[in-house]
Amino acid sequence: MYFGWIHLEDVLVTTANEEGEIIGRHIVPKQIHYGANIAWED
Repeated sequence: MYFGWIHLEDVLVTTANEEGEIIGRHIVPKQIHYGANIAWED
């Protein structure tokens, strides 16, 4: 399971593993940034 935190100010998703290590960041389209945070399974 990976968790993505969406920072509304810059529409940036930070992806971290269960240990809290940052494994990726990417910009998402403004249209979908309104979900406060998202989670998905690998």
